[in-house]
Amino acid sequence: VWNSLPEDIQQVFEDNIDWLTTRNTELGVAAEDEGRAIAEEQNVVHNRPDEAVVNEYLSYFAPNAEQVAAELDGMGLPGSDMLADVRAAARK
Repeated sequence: VWNSLPEDIQQVFEDNIDWLTTRNTELGVAAEDEGRAIAEEQNVVHNRPDEAVVNEYLSYFAPNAEQVAAELDGMGLPGSDMLADVRAAARK
């Protein structure tokens, strides 16, 4: 589909990558905060799974994430950089 778009339309998307990424993050964080607040109002207890369980879970997604990152790199987009950022955020 991307290749079927006129170059000027593709450029609009490319020019707005940073804005879209930031806005998507803001909306995601806001939705998560709202959900957490509602859960806390209902006395839901949040806990953190064991790190080994989290790592095992994430390992199932690693091959696909790396493939997508490589595909984005191939399109001239910062796929590997984005994947590194996501992994760094997940470690926090």
